[in-house]
Amino acid sequence: MLSEKTIRTWPSKVESFEDVPSTFKDYIEPLIKEQPSFPYTVFAPASRWGRSKNNAMLTSVIYNTIYFFEKVKKNVITKFYHFNDINYVEIGTILLCSWFRVAGKSNGIPTCSRVDFNTVGDRWFKYLIDLIRLSVNRMEGQSDTSKELDKFNYLSSLNYKFMSYARDSIKKGEKVINILLQPTVFVKLFKIFNKVFYKTASNAHLNILTEKELIIIKDAENRFWKYGGISTFIPLEKINDIVFDSEEKGELLYLTVKLKENDCIRSIFEVSNKQNLELLIDRFTCMKSKTVSE
Repeated sequence: MLSEKTIRTWPSKVESFEDVPSTFKDYIEPLIKEQPSFPYTVFAPASRWGRSKNNAMLTSVIYNTIYFFEKVKKNVITKFYHFNDINYVEIGTILLCSWFRVAGKSNGIPTCSRVDFNTVGDRWFKYLIDLIRLSVNRMEGQSDTSKELDKFNYLSSLNYKFMSYARDSIKKGEKVINILLQPTVFVKLFKIFNKVFYKTASNAHLNILTEKELIIIKDAENRFWKYGGISTFIPLEKINDIVFDSEEKGELLYLTVKLKENDCIRSIFEVSNKQNLELLIDRFTCMKSKTVSE
């Protein structure tokens, strides 16, 4: 049976102001006075994962703005992001350890916020991501979702986990434009007699370009990568450019997604994926031009 101590580390949805932990009440009360109803709010208790200690955090969506209240010792630190100031959102899971991350501008300053929580409560944070994505990307649910999901069927024999993640990521109103899979990338370390030793340069990742956003799904960069994944959702309007270059030896390609506020996300590809990368960038350029003209 699960211990009461374990259950107390699970995140939970806060249904009313009365249920807000006393530590955060003075901080959220002024923000909700004009609200007709209590806003969508999630509480993640303080927890410890291995050597990592996570502070208690309250996350709330008020007037298309997401607030993070973090208890740090005897103080509470507040950050907020208007939906339009968010560069991307991320959710990751490795076994029972999950996190929700937002990157963008808080009060005009480039920054990010992260909530770590027990995977048991991931549905509360997935809903937060959906709120942000649907609002920022103005998804209206007009496309035939089943046809879009079928585009990932070919992945079943290549990376079934990524296929599942990809299908779960597509919302009504999204049209899939391009899919690019990069399996785990290995580079040669050295050779002893007839045996070659390799190291991992990058774990596998999947890049999905839609009419509204770029979705990056990847394995975690640690030994538990098989037991979860990381999904990042980037609105196209937040991407300034996508470029790639090669290393000196020419064995690897580095894709850089250049975002607002001088932020960027980098991925490693094998040279064999060069033509596919060029196609991804070409289709992004077309989608970006279409977005600007609208």
